[in-house]
Amino acid sequence: MGKDITSATSKITLFSAITPTGVNFEQYSADSAWTRDENTVIESRMGVDGKISFGYTPSVKSASFVFQPNSPSLDGLSRIIQTQNASMKPIVCQIVISVPSIGKTFTLAKACITTGDLLPEGAKVLEPVTITVNYESIVWAKD
Repeated sequence: MGKDITSATSKITLFSAITPTGVNFEQYSADSAWTRDENTVIESRMGVDGKISFGYTPSVKSASFVFQPNSPSLDGLSRIIQTQNASMKPIVCQIVISVPSIGKTFTLAKACITTGDLLPEGAKVLEPVTITVNYESIVWAKD
């Protein structure tokens, strides 16, 4: 039997100053619960002489979370987005993703919700809602 790699047992919680007990992510999408942009760690350049050089360049990282339109998590996330809009200030948060199937917990540190239109698209049934965060770093630990 192969090693378990399911995401069905994952748990995700967002913590911020206005949600200190956390917003538990519920009813996230089965097809792509979360995605992340490629993380460029090292830049490389080739000189005209055919010699390569490498350099570390810090970069913004990005992840998206997809929710069913009736997810109770959207209430807490909406509160953060509306507070950012009203105050015109970012609310820095931390997102903890526990993935028991691989025995790891990932933490997205110094994150901020950067995009998220909480109005689902109307179709035969309402479409999922995507929330995107940018974050400074990701750390993981074995459970």
